[in-house]
Amino acid sequence: MTYRMYAFHEMDLDTLYEMLAHRFEVFVLGQKCIYHDFDEFDRNPLTRHLIARDEDGRLVGYVRIVPAALH
Repeated sequence: MTYRMYAFHEMDLDTLYEMLAHRFEVFVLGQKCIYHDFDEFDRNPLTRHLIARDEDGRLVGYVRIVPAALH
């Protein structure tokens, strides 16, 4: 497993698409949470996005890290 931390602007379009699709699958489909998932925190320069990939390069985990100072 490999991990990579990104600021929003550092993600290429394929990584961004994978991350958004993963969040949609987990929150909207899996947890049936119908809400506006994309917000101003995603693009904030202080927010980080940690992506985990398996040995074949598939996205298998994701977490958005938002500093407490932004809340």
